[in-house]
Amino acid sequence: MKNKIIIVGYDPEIIEMILNLDDFFVEGYTDLNKSNNDIFNLSYLGTDEEFIHDYSYQNSHQIIITIDNTAKRELLFNYYKKYLYEFATVVSKKS
Repeated sequence: MKNKIIIVGYDPEIIEMILNLDDFFVEGYTDLNKSNNDIFNLSYLGTDEEFIHDYSYQNSHQIIITIDNTAKRELLFNYYKKYLYEFATVVSKKS
């Protein structure tokens, strides 16, 4: 069974890598804005605040944060941890 995940931050390179793995099903992504060029046709779940308010996936989905900026990444990690989300570990096939 595939792990259901939510991607935080639209990063096409990381999303492509995740989609090429057999372990994950991507439910959708959060970001400040909906991507105008979503080549993967993923569901936009809103901003982080909208997602937390509108969805309840804590028991069924894990989070993957694709943000490169360390400070923003830490803020997002703590934000989702506060709402009891677990985080998925992704290992590229190229590793």
